[in-house]
Order: sequence, then structure tokens, then C-alpha cells
Amino acid sequence: MQINFELRAAQAEILGELKRFNVLVCHRRFGKTVLCIARLAQDALANKQNAPRYAYIAPLFRQAKQVAWDYLKLFAANIPGASINEAELRCDLPNGGRIQLFGADNYDALRGIYLDGVVMDEYAQMPPKAWSEVIRPALSDRKGWAIFIGTPKGKNQFWKLYYENRDAPDWYCGMFRASETGILDPEELESARRSMSEDEFEQEYECSFAAALQGAYFGKLMTQADRDGRIGLVPYQENIPVNTAWDIGIGDDTAIWFFQQLGPEIAIIDYIQESGQGLGHYVRALQDKAYIYGTHYVPHDFKAREFGSGKSREEQARSLGLKVKVVPQLSVDDGINAARLIIPRCRFDEKKAAYGIECLRQYRREWDEKLNDFKQRPLHDWASHGADAFRTMAVGVRDQYHKPEPTWPASQTFNEMFQNHIGHRGDSRI
Repeated sequence: MQINFELRAAQAEILGELKRFNVLVCHRRFGKTVLCIARLAQDALANKQNAPRYAYIAPLFRQAKQVAWDYLKLFAANIPGASINEAELRCDLPNGGRIQLFGADNYDALRGIYLDGVVMDEYAQMPPKAWSEVIRPALSDRKGWAIFIGTPKGKNQFWKLYYENRDAPDWYCGMFRASETGILDPEELESARRSMSEDEFEQEYECSFAAALQGAYFGKLMTQADRDGRIGLVPYQENIPVNTAWDIGIGDDTAIWFFQQLGPEIAIIDYIQESGQGLGHYVRALQDKAYIYGTHYVPHDFKAREFGSGKSREEQARSLGLKVKVVPQLSVDDGINAARLIIPRCRFDEKKAAYGIECLRQYRREWDEKLNDFKQRPLHDWASHGADAFRTMAVGVRDQYHKPEPTWPASQTFNEMFQNHIGHRGDSRI
């Protein structure tokens, strides 16, 4: 059985080029979502294996319903014997195949399943672990395929996926700009250009990765850090203590930054973010890193006493050997401003702190759909935990140095500066 679908020229080009893994960077109104839903439906019908399983994933579950559900129902209406489950956003096919919509905001719900194919829409706005820890393993049993689609949102994991795999043999990476596809007429493009900023137009219609995510608190600062070469290799210096900064959650993610200080410069050397673990787990994680530690900066809620033990997390941390310092409680806005002030002083290790870097790039204001504008409060999602921990660091170190200018010779490299510095070695690992 075939799905009747009239393809645009650019869409037909894509279907002819697809490999096992695919990254499609497309301008607005390209038709990427409907193309991929059609691909899911066709492959699910043609699959001869037992109980084929396919998934469409959006950043949020409600987005999946808004963006793709009507398309899936439209295709299902032309398939005899297909049934629709409105509650679960699921289409069951007569050959035993199934296509279901999910949100990456609850990617843990996908653990343990297998997939023959998956579409990840607006991958730039998803937590990177959704792919690496859950979706990629789900494709292994049946050697399933994946399509990542979206419009650029700055240099994040979507950008990295596109640029790192352009020459990989089992990957197809395509970029489709509005000025090249001919899908939108020149008058419409010119009208859009007049009503948008240049960065917005280049991002949405010309697929530019240079612009920061709209509504992001630290987007431009992180873009500048990348341009300045401050995101790269930042090695651990054994003669300088490693400090940490925490955001700890109960039933939520805990995030920890690892950093070293020399004068006003802050070297971000590592980062971890996990969920569902107690304080003891993170103490062991610190010990496994084999760093020599200095101060562990923790948020004000470490002082709160837990109902079961009657002890505060601060007391528990000290009993486990951590030298903790509770930072002052500030408003979210003041904490964000403190973070903005120290980002220009930071260098980030692009590998060990990759997830944390994405948190800072993606931390943004919540969007108000009714007012069609950003709210004044941050969006609480996967990125907010790393940003909150970074605010802890910013508040903890903000008063130590008043001048942002480095005190070492301008000709001296960052690594030379560390090697020449006589730092303090702590006498215990924690």
C-alpha cells in the first residue's frame, strides 16, 4: 500500500537521498513535518517485520499534538483498517504497525521500547540526552532509522549534528534555504524580511546558525564565547583546586559545574547532570573524578531540613566531607544578571561540559501563547537546572574580583598562565 502525497521538488530530493541517519536543516514553511509524517506512514506500512514501531518526537508533548497530529490523522484516513487513539496520539495500522507521537520533555517514557524509525522535530530545543541515552539505543535492535529536522536555534546540538556528520557514510545532511528552494515567492520573503530583524530572518528563512535562540538569557554571550575561542579544550590543572556549583533537586535533575579559578578567569572543566539520586550518589561522583577540591557552592535551599532525617542537606554534605558554602539567596533576575557578568570571564571545555554549555545556550524565557510574547520568568525545562547551578556559581564568586581584565600578560596563553601559576593544592579530594 502506498501513501499518495504530492511532493515538492526539494521534498522529492530529500526522499531520494535519505540514509539511515539524516539531518534536515529547513527554512520555515518548507513542509518538513508533513514530509516526515508521510515517510513514517509509508515505511510503517511497507515494513514486513513483526509489530513495526515508529515515533514522531517534538520538544514538548503538546507541540507534537499541535504540529503533527492532524497530519497523521489525515494520512490514516486514507489507510483502510487504520485506527486512531486520540488519548495516546497513536495510529495503529492493519499490518500491526504503530506510529505514536511523543514529547522530549518526558523522554524517559520511551526507555525500554524498540523503534524501526523516528523523527525528531525541532531537535535544537530537545535535551541532548533524549537522543544519546534513549532514542539511539531504541533503534539498535531493528537497525532503525532517524531523521532530525528543524530550523537553526544557534550553535547547539542540532548544529553539531549537522556539521559533524556531513561526510559520514551512513548520514545524509541537507540544508534548504528559502532563497534557494523557491517554495516561498520573492514578495513574501521580502515582506518577512521587512517585519523581522536581520538575525531573525537569517535564522528562520536562510538557515543561519549564527543567531542566538530567541528569548535566551545567555545566548549572545555564549555565541561570543564561541567566537572568542573560549569554548574548546580546557584541561584540569592539578596545582589549582576545583570548586563546584550545585543545583540539587528532589525528584528532579541535579546539576553540578566543576571550575577552577585564577584571578578573574574561570575555567569550566567539567559538568554532570542526573536525576533520581540522593546526595551520597553525587559525593561519590565527585570522588570518582579524582580532582583536588576546594569549595562546593550550594544554593540557599541546602539549609532546609528534610522531614525524614531532620537534617539539612548542608549538614549531610558536611558529614560526608564536603567543604560547602551556601550562597546568598537572590531573586532569579539578580542571579541571571550575576551569571551574565561572569560568562565573559569563563572558558568552557567543549567535551566534558558539553551538556552544561547547551543548558546555558537554551535557558530562555517562557513563551506566552495568548499574548504572543515572552513572559518575564524562565521556562522550567531540562536546561534550567544547569542554568540554576551556574547562577549558584555566579553568586558564589561574584564578589571575589571586581575587575574583568586579566592580570597576566596579554601574550600569555590560557594554558601557559595556568602552568606558571603557583596554586593551592587541597589536602583532600572533597
